[in-house]
Amino acid sequence: MRKALVTFASATLMSCANNSNEQCLLKMEAVPFRAQGETLFIEARTWGLAGNHEQILIKTDSTKRDYDKERDYAFVTDEIYYRSEADTLLVYAPYSGIMPRPMRWPSQVIIACIALNRYDQVMDYRMNYAQYGLRRVSVYHD
Repeated sequence: MRKALVTFASATLMSCANNSNEQCLLKMEAVPFRAQGETLFIEARTWGLAGNHEQILIKTDSTKRDYDKERDYAFVTDEIYYRSEADTLLVYAPYSGIMPRPMRWPSQVIIACIALNRYDQVMDYRMNYAQYGLRRVSVYHD
């Protein structure tokens, strides 16, 4: 029994990363902005022994694996909601999960972070985001 448990735990850890600091990319969504000739990428990641570290990134380069605090928007939460309008990406996220804006955002697309300040707001968006015309990105499998 102990050997089976150790084998299961080892396989689980190795399936996500070769070392404990590497993040496991769960999903990536491309958001095109045709007028600007750009595409933004929203990545949902989780890592840690129990998968309890969650992060959602908005970046301009889909091949870059690591978070760059100077160039990427980051949200430390399990899900965000968004929609694109002209040259702007509107992002709704819990206030406590919105990280500081990057200093060198390499895009013409404007990222507008709308903070959900109260628990009832977070739950309202969780339940009704589609009715508000939003898309959801989550670290959970849909």
